[in-house]
Parts: sequence; structure tokens; C-alpha cells
Amino acid sequence: FEKDQADVDHAKSEWEKENNEDFYDSSHEFGKGVTEIEDVKARMRDPPQILEPPIVPPDTFKYQHEKNKHVGTTFEFYDPYLNATSDDGGQMIMPFFKEARNLNKAKAIKDYFLALALCNTVVPEDKNKKDENGRVIERFVKYNAASPDDGALVKAAMNMGYTLKSRHAEANDEDRVVLEIIDYVDGQVVHHEEEFIIHGTLDADSVRKRMSVVVSGVFDGEHKFMVITKGADNIVMDRCAASYTVGDQPSQEGNPPHLRNFGDDIFPARPADDLVSKDAKYLEDCAHSSQKFAEQGLRCMCVAQVEISEDRMKEFLQGWQDAKKENQESVQAELENRLEYNLRPLGITAIEDKLQKNVGRCLKRLGKSGIRTWVLTGDKVDTAINIGYACNLLNEKDHLFIMLTKDEQGQEYDVKNLIQKLEQFEEEFSNKLTQDGTELDTCSLVIEGEALSKFGIGASEKLAQSWSDQQRDTYYEQQSKLIRFAGQMSGVVCCRVSPKQKGDMTKLVKEHLKMVCLGIGDGANDVEMILQGDVGVGVQGVEGSQAVNNSDFAITEFQHLENLLLVHGRWTYGRIAISVCYFFYKNIAFTMCVFWFACFSAFSGQLFFEAWSAASYNVFFTALPVLVYGLTNQDLDQEIARKCPALYGVGQRSEYFNYGVFIWWISEALYASIIMFFFGYAALASQNSVADGRSYTPVSYTHLTLPTKRIV
Repeated sequence: FEKDQADVDHAKSEWEKENNEDFYDSSHEFGKGVTEIEDVKARMRDPPQILEPPIVPPDTFKYQHEKNKHVGTTFEFYDPYLNATSDDGGQMIMPFFKEARNLNKAKAIKDYFLALALCNTVVPEDKNKKDENGRVIERFVKYNAASPDDGALVKAAMNMGYTLKSRHAEANDEDRVVLEIIDYVDGQVVHHEEEFIIHGTLDADSVRKRMSVVVSGVFDGEHKFMVITKGADNIVMDRCAASYTVGDQPSQEGNPPHLRNFGDDIFPARPADDLVSKDAKYLEDCAHSSQKFAEQGLRCMCVAQVEISEDRMKEFLQGWQDAKKENQESVQAELENRLEYNLRPLGITAIEDKLQKNVGRCLKRLGKSGIRTWVLTGDKVDTAINIGYACNLLNEKDHLFIMLTKDEQGQEYDVKNLIQKLEQFEEEFSNKLTQDGTELDTCSLVIEGEALSKFGIGASEKLAQSWSDQQRDTYYEQQSKLIRFAGQMSGVVCCRVSPKQKGDMTKLVKEHLKMVCLGIGDGANDVEMILQGDVGVGVQGVEGSQAVNNSDFAITEFQHLENLLLVHGRWTYGRIAISVCYFFYKNIAFTMCVFWFACFSAFSGQLFFEAWSAASYNVFFTALPVLVYGLTNQDLDQEIARKCPALYGVGQRSEYFNYGVFIWWISEALYASIIMFFFGYAALASQNSVADGRSYTPVSYTHLTLPTKRIV
């Protein structure tokens, strides 16, 4: 631990060197650790490297364990100047509270965690821990979060001294929120409670990609009304006052629509010019940090806020509540849009969405079985690419074709530019195949959601109905060109896509590539994709049960997809294919015996089998073999089926059920009927009773029941 303590002390000394006014007027990144993506990238280097996570000091670890034992056993974040540690008096305190509490950086940190504690929909629930006699020995709060991101951020704020204690619904859709805040006054740790009123909550969805709250309470020692917003970094940063100047004319594309006049239509007043100028530098730092975090495989969110006057807040709330009551969604969206501008950035938060166990192994085996995997995600491009490497979807030797919305200078591509880029990709791919024999598994495609929108993928029904026939045909040709090129890739990653685009991409693959599609997801954003797939699989997890409720199969972990497809999928295919063929076989063999007999009875209608025998044939005599086979047959052990994924190809190649196999079974049935009828006929040909069939029936019947069982 002495070495670890030395590392902590060194980190503190480096931080103190920067502890000046310039430091507090600039941004700073907090947090030490190693993500799964970083670890995978380090192991892919030559020579491979092993990254060691930071060692948390014992007092900090003990404090965090005690603090988080009821909301999660660990808090996987550590920074020597954020996480609590013991001071000279043995009190646990966040260092930035004590050493920089009067400086700008400490205020910025406090504002940031206060915003995280307020801008959420988490509901705290009071819980009691009882002993064997039923006596309460401990009281604690459990957090119920609608999304894991909300829960993680509220938990982070709690560990930094801003604990969400209670939330109570009030009249007019307001919430009364109580926070327990830790402060450091005159060398002593002070706990005090603050009450805030949430006047309105603007929920996040796949279109808005952000959530906001209108809240009143004590901020910086004064009672203020604030608008706090958090969401996708590109969305929130574009709405900060430093991102535009008054009089800018943004494009009218997008949903919800951008404003025509920033100065007149926005509810919050624009901050002073000196603050906007300072925020411009913060935004540059935030964009740089966001890019850095994305390269580490983290999902980034931006947090911002702005003060609003009471009159303007009441004006917004009145119109917003009226629009909600009357279900005027367009009016509601426009009012929300006008509220969420002129923001001031507070910071960027990065969350690691860890891969489940054995995801990489599962995708690797599915790839060897001949199954192509396309990832449709809402993450940033760099985040999605790094996750692709981490889960073995992408290989370090892969050649990546990356189609973005903007060029290196930030100029936005139009659909003609994207078509030219696609043609360039096709030519490059063709040259690779013809010149050096590069195989398909060395190329992958990465495409951004906004680029898909240029191809008409993800367009709303209203927009699609407004297209002319020529426009619709053009989009169809462009989409076909894109999908057919993507179909040649070993892997496809679509980034920043909406739920509608996920569904449309699945539909286009079925339409243009004529492939069977399986859609798998764990959240509400994946429902559209699951429903469009030929087979839908929902993963039950922290994202809720919407995906499971709309799926054909439900699993608890992604790795179980390996069993579902390679083991049970293969078994089921074999059982169904042979069972179907067997049904045709036994019934044709039975029926053809009657036909041969009719040829010798002048088609008189004479019964060949007694009525009870014919009725019992399918119910008793031939039902058991096909039921046993169809329910229990396992031609291979499941371990072999998993470790040899190429065996899954029998289903993809339709080896057990195709025209040739079906004709063979029919031929077998005809052959069996000939043997059964004519063998018995020849044996009794000299008897006069053959003509009426009464003596012939038992003989032929015995021959019939035996051959039908030999197949099984």
C-alpha cells in the first residue's frame, strides 16, 4: 500500500501544481480507471500490455462500500480529489470541499453534482432492515430508476455528497425533492438538507435524446428558477448559448424543429457576453473530452443549466401543461424546444456500459457458424467502433469503411456526396478482391445514423407520404445500393441510430438481401428492430422488460444466444425437418396401398383396411415414433454443437429439408407401399379371398406397420 499511497500523493501534488486561477478557469478531467475497451486495446498492441486499475485507499474503499451497500455493492469510480478520504481529524470528506471550496473549480464541481441529483426521475424508497425479532436495526434508502443511466448518475452524486433523500408528488404535476448535502465548514463536516420544487419534467426519448427539469430552490445562496438539461453530448452542446450567436438561422431539418430566431423565441434569457465567451472555451474542452471518452468505449452525456425568470417559467408551464392536456404533441415539442436553449455547460459525464459475460466468445462462434452480425446502436462512432473490437465483431486486421455525415472540415455531406463515397467504397472493395484476394471477413462498414437519414432510412410516415413517386424510387435504389454493399461486409456497425432506423434497417435487409433476420435487444429502443425481424429475442436486464414483452424468445444474458441458436436451433431444425418428412412418408405409404388395391378391385370402393385399423393408424400406431423423435432427438451433444459452430450450417444450407430430400422421402414412401402391397398380394395370389380383401388385409397391414417404424 505504501507504493499505492505514493502514487496518490504524487497525483495530489500534480493537481496542486495546477491549483491556480488559470486552472479554475479551464476544464479538468476527473476519474482514474481502466475500461474494458482500454484493456482490450492494450492487449491488441504489439507487444501486448496489461493495464492495472488504480488502487483505492483503504479508508476510501471502506467509506464507499458502506455508502453503497444498499444501492449497489461498489462504486467504480476513483479520483484522489473527488472521492471521500479522511482528513487530519479522521473525518471522511471530499478533498475538493476542503482545499478549494472558495475557488471556481469547487463551485463548478458542486453545481455539477447538484444538477445530477436534481435532473432525474429516480424515486427514493425508504427501507428498513430488521433483525430476527422484527426490530428495525437500520434504515436506508433504495433508488428506483427508470433507466440504469439515471440510477448510476444519482448514485455518483450521492457518493460526492449530494444524496437524493425523498421525492413526493405535489399538485400541478410538481415534485418536492429533498437532498442531503455534505459541506465542510470551519474544519467540520456538516450535513444539511435542502428542498427543491420540480415544476416540470421533460422526459427523454429516442427523438429528443435529452431530459430537462424546471426546478426552483436555493442555488449559490439565492432562491432561483433553473432549467437543468442532460442528454447526448452533441444535442446538449448545440443548445448552449456559446454554440451560436443571436440572429443565427439554423436549418429547418430535424425533429423537433430548430428555432428561426434565437433571440425572440427562447424562454431563458441569453447569458452575458463575458459568460458566453468563457463557455465557448468550456465547450471546446467538453468536445475534446467527449471524443477522448468515446475512444475509451464510454457513453458520454452533457449536463448544462440556465437560470430562467419566474414570469417566463410560468409562461412556459402554462402553455406546456395545456398542450399536454389537449394532446397537442407538436405544440408541446415546440415549447420544450424553446425552453432548452441558451444553456451554460456544466460538464461531460462518461458512463461505461459494460459488456455482459462471454459476449465476444458468443459473437465469434456465431460468425464461424455463418451468421452475419450487424450492430445498430445509439452510441457515438468511436464508442461503437471500440465496442466492436471488444466483442470480437471487428478485427484489428479489418479494413473499415466509415461513412460519416460530415467531412474533416465539419462540412455536412448531402446525399450525392454519400453516394459518391459509397461508390468509392465499392471500387476500393472490388480492387482488394481482384488484386490481393482479400476475403470478405477482412472488411467492415461503419455508418452514422444521420447518413442513413440521407438515404431516407428512418423517415417518419408523414414525411414518407409527402415524397413523390420519383423521389420514392430514387430512395429505393439508393437504399438497395447501400444494403447490398453492406451485405458483402463481415460486420456492420450503425451508430447514432434511432429506433425507427433500427426497424427500417432490419426490414431493408430482409427485402434486398433476402436473408432471415434475428433481432435481439434489451431495451425499449430495440422493440422496433425486434418486431421487424423474422425472429425476435429479448434480453431481460436493467433496461426493463419492453424488449422481452415484444419478442419470440426471452433470455437473461446475451451469451445464451449461443445455446439458443447453435444448440437448440440446430436440434429443432433437425427434429422439425425430419418429422415433417416422416408425416408425408407414412401417410403416402398408407394411402398408396389403398390405391394399388383399387387397381385390383376395379376401383369398386372395396375397403382395403378395416375402419378401426384406418382410424388407429395415425392416432395409435404411428404417433409415438414421430412424437418421441420430434421432442427428444439430439444428434449431437450440446458441448460439441457449441464448440463446432460450423455444424450449424446444415440448417442454413437446408440439408435436412429441400426439394431433393423431400422427393427422396416420397420415393421411399412409394417404394414401401409397393413392397407392402405386392408382397402380400403375391403371397396370397392363389387364394380366392384376395378379391374381397378380407384375408389379405391382415397380411398387408402387418407389412405396413413394420416399414413405417424402420425409418425412425
